[in-house]
Amino acid sequence: GTIQEAARYYAKKAARDDLEEINFGDLYEQFMSELAIGEKPKTREYQRSYRYWADCAHRLGAAADHFKMKPVSAITTSDLEEFLDRVPLRVRTSAGTVYTGKYTRTKGRNRKNYRTAFCTIFSFARDRRYLPRDVRTEAEYVREPAVQNRTADDVRRKFYTAKELQKILDELPRKWLPVPLLGCFAGIRMSEIHRLTWQDVSWRAKRIEVEAGRAKTGRRRYIMMSDQLVKWLKPLAEESGYIAPHYSHDATFNAEYGRVRDEIKVRKIHNGHRDSYATYRLWELKNEAQVAYEMGNSPRKLHDNYAGLVDDIELKAWKKVLPRSKKPKKKAA
Repeated sequence: GTIQEAARYYAKKAARDDLEEINFGDLYEQFMSELAIGEKPKTREYQRSYRYWADCAHRLGAAADHFKMKPVSAITTSDLEEFLDRVPLRVRTSAGTVYTGKYTRTKGRNRKNYRTAFCTIFSFARDRRYLPRDVRTEAEYVREPAVQNRTADDVRRKFYTAKELQKILDELPRKWLPVPLLGCFAGIRMSEIHRLTWQDVSWRAKRIEVEAGRAKTGRRRYIMMSDQLVKWLKPLAEESGYIAPHYSHDATFNAEYGRVRDEIKVRKIHNGHRDSYATYRLWELKNEAQVAYEMGNSPRKLHDNYAGLVDDIELKAWKKVLPRSKKPKKKAA
């Protein structure tokens, strides 16, 4: 190691003499128990959101298996970076999550998200006196990868045109229509759509509420419905229940929608629904802060990724994507 690492090691060693020791596996169990209350997924109450809980379970769960019996105070920056260079791949089966025996090297946004998760759980340990106070944790020294924003050319190919969306909505089965509708006309994430209910929709106020427990960011937000979205969504409305088909996991929901969507001969775009909303809505309002609030995003990201990619003609065509009345077939003579 370097001289700096040696200095940090001895400073931490001197500071942790009076600390309570805990293994990473036990720390992980404590951390996750504070994110959600309850054993059963259907009745569990999430302190932030299910999406956040699931992300921590995925990333930190793999680390907990790797560092299970190792004291948290003994885990170094080098240990964490070696783990990020060789993360075990896991798959979800009917029997639970199992390892494939393969490994992958994290990079870019994925590596950044792992680093953030490590910083969070190490800060959790520091707050509970498992690590020294007033000393940076080893996770904070993990090198943060540079994540490049997408260029205009990248995004230009990653949102739907009015003609493409009209074809998708015309051919998609009725029960799946809320997915592209809420994504393209309200900017709601797939995971959030999966958990929305008809009780979250106020037809009188023409507003959709994304509760904190269902939002990726863990913060409640409101989205005003356009007349265009109301015309599409109201005929689909029920008294209660989930707006879109509901499954035990977001991954199943995404896979089932993807299978149905594959049957429509329109290019598939990863995150294309939200990208489309951001692109057209930003041009319509010219207000990055408002669109960022509606999407639960940052104004800077919107400006860098979506500003100025369409024009008034394209927006006008987008606004004309409406339900088509189906004419009855003529009876055979």
